[in-house]
Amino acid sequence: MMKQVAAAIFLEGNKVFIAKRSIYDSLPGKWEFPGGKLEQDETPEQCLHREMIEEFGVPIRIERYYAKSIFEHKGQTMELLGYLASMLQDDICLNVHDEGKWVEIKDLPFYDFASADIPFVQKLLTEGI
Repeated sequence: MMKQVAAAIFLEGNKVFIAKRSIYDSLPGKWEFPGGKLEQDETPEQCLHREMIEEFGVPIRIERYYAKSIFEHKGQTMELLGYLASMLQDDICLNVHDEGKWVEIKDLPFYDFASADIPFVQKLLTEGI
């Protein structure tokens, strides 16, 4: 079975939240839509709720499934499931990322994204939500 990862795509108007991976993490300095690996018996939605508390200290609301991306990581094929979501508070803590910010969707091509996230960038640019 393919390993699954979930990502949250937070939108506010024409802006989306992106996070820069730590220089100490795999894919250092790459931008991403935040999320993480699903744990055993965990749904993608449960994973995102857990990861957003761990990574940013924020509760979230999942709106709906958005898209998926299939990618290779360390020789393993993985599936990234993207969900549109909302942060339920404004104060975030960067617990594992070097930077996090809201950017206009049209400006996403100016950021160096992890390859797994590029299909989401392309879909946001061409189709929106």
